[in-house]
Amino acid sequence: MNKALALAFGLVQRHATLILAASLGFGLVAQDLAGLLRPLVFPLSICTMLLSLVRLDWQRAATYVRRPGPALAVMAACLLATPILVHVLIQPIGLPATLATGLTLIAGSAPLLSTPAYALLLGLDAPLAMVVALPATLVLPAILPPLLIELIGLDLRIDLTTFMLRLTVMVAVCFIGAALIRGLYSQAELDARARYFDGGVVLALVAIGIAVMDGIPALLAADPFKAILYVSGVLALSIGMLLLATGAALLADRLTGHGLDKRRAVTVGLLVGTRNCLLLLGALAGDAAPDIVLLLIAAQVPIYIMPLLLRGICRWLGLGPPAHMA
Repeated sequence: MNKALALAFGLVQRHATLILAASLGFGLVAQDLAGLLRPLVFPLSICTMLLSLVRLDWQRAATYVRRPGPALAVMAACLLATPILVHVLIQPIGLPATLATGLTLIAGSAPLLSTPAYALLLGLDAPLAMVVALPATLVLPAILPPLLIELIGLDLRIDLTTFMLRLTVMVAVCFIGAALIRGLYSQAELDARARYFDGGVVLALVAIGIAVMDGIPALLAADPFKAILYVSGVLALSIGMLLLATGAALLADRLTGHGLDKRRAVTVGLLVGTRNCLLLLGALAGDAAPDIVLLLIAAQVPIYIMPLLLRGICRWLGLGPPAHMA
């Protein structure tokens, strides 16, 4: 039984990128299951973050905290530079107003809190991902609303108290749970169980991917052209931000003479290219226009396709698979 379980989790771990991408398609056809899983998105998000923290190299994360320059630069790129850049670049294109507004919203969102999990699965710099994603999410309510009011005149009616309370509970549960688990096992024992932790992360992300597809077939049937336009728009935005950020990080390493840290550069691309639109969707509640809601839901698609693209980029840069997947 234990061997069969280890084999199953090992397969999930090795084929994580394909499984994650397939989960969206499965969610589209399994609408009853998607509806059942929809209320579990928040606890499943907590699960992915907790398991990622268990596997995280906390000493390396502490290094980024003591020397916060790289993390602060990536945070500034996510929360300040990209929404301004996207807003400026899309103005001459003449996109529909809702699409232009939604893309700017996405570009100004915090990195996905699951980016450390993706980084672990891809063999990237998970400590950097955690040190950027968590603080960026905490400061998002103070930065995004005034920034977007100045940029596009959009007033986000975010309930800051509820937003921060929900986030605080999530972070506290994850850190306390991870600390308890790490206290029970040595680092060698945790490494030996890596396939179970990583497999658990993948399964939780798959369940989230299925859940966010709840109701999407009805939206596709109502206006397929709009749905395709929105998905194409967010895909182009996410891939563009990922490639631009990765290239900028590689260039910065070269210009500063620190040597090319390719894994860190791809991690920067991951952080900039995958944004946490579910939190933003929850914060907007019923105040956002239906088309904005549809666009934020469409923004989940790149999140599940991005690992496949990142795996290709890692291979192109000569980065081998993570040690536990080699």
